[in-house]
Amino acid sequence: MKVIGAQVSVTRTINLDNYESAKLAVTFDIESDELTAEDMAEAWDWAKAEIKEQAAPLLEARRRIRSKKWMQVIGGLPRDLRGIAEQILQETQQDIEGEMEDD
Repeated sequence: MKVIGAQVSVTRTINLDNYESAKLAVTFDIESDELTAEDMAEAWDWAKAEIKEQAAPLLEARRRIRSKKWMQVIGGLPRDLRGIAEQILQETQQDIEGEMEDD
């Protein structure tokens, strides 16, 4: 079977934590005399990279807002619990940064 065209579409929805979300999408058509699996893989990788680039500022803004809110919560804790809460916050931020790199 000879494939001469395909469409690649990637969509990602990001929760913005304020009862809102952002939907990012990339769609494009590929036409060629004969598409190979390598062509499709390259197109898929490009689309994922484009979504990751679009998502980066939104994820960073969300991280800053979350961090600020957590610091307000931590500030209201008894002093003996603040250190534990700050450690948990740092570990969570590291997990989120790892998640961003994986996407």
